[in-house]
Amino acid sequence: RDAAAAMARAHPEWLARPTALHAAARADDVDAVALLLDLGASLEAEGERGGRALHVAALHGAAGAAALLLARGAGADPVERAWRATPLGIAVWHGHTRTIAALAPASRDVWGLSITGHVERLRTVLAEEPARARVALASGWTPLMWLPDDEARALEVVELLLAHGADAGARNERGETAAEVAERRGMEVVAARLRAVE
Repeated sequence: RDAAAAMARAHPEWLARPTALHAAARADDVDAVALLLDLGASLEAEGERGGRALHVAALHGAAGAAALLLARGAGADPVERAWRATPLGIAVWHGHTRTIAALAPASRDVWGLSITGHVERLRTVLAEEPARARVALASGWTPLMWLPDDEARALEVVELLLAHGADAGARNERGETAAEVAERRGMEVVAARLRAVE
């Protein structure tokens, strides 16, 4: 700690760069992350493509680092430039369940919350910002098409999204409605519910 503090005093520019903090987050080295933050490393320092330490933790399944970064004030949903993804979105894409569990309670990413079935957090987010239920990608995909595999949980997500104005009749780039996507996934109950409001 003393040696690191001396180095930081001698080279304060090192703490402004993302390199050390991102490396510690990648390794899920919680002690190193804490030390770097104590020395003044920036939580929001971005890498080449706009990724922050929380994105790095999400990518590498570093649940401990993710939890610490959030506890120390990291923004939960910054969007990086390569994939336009939040940390939760990255963790979901890579299937890092422990990291998803660390990120979801702080996230407002409706896509990530919908597909992981974090119903209570989704309920809170939509109560505060109902318009998030109506987001859509340029390809036409909506959160109604982005549901968890568990059909009972998927139905809870659907009911929440519909209650806040989600459009069941929207079509993706394949021409599919949310009901057709659900049907293709073998979710007959969800598909029937969505067809009833198309």
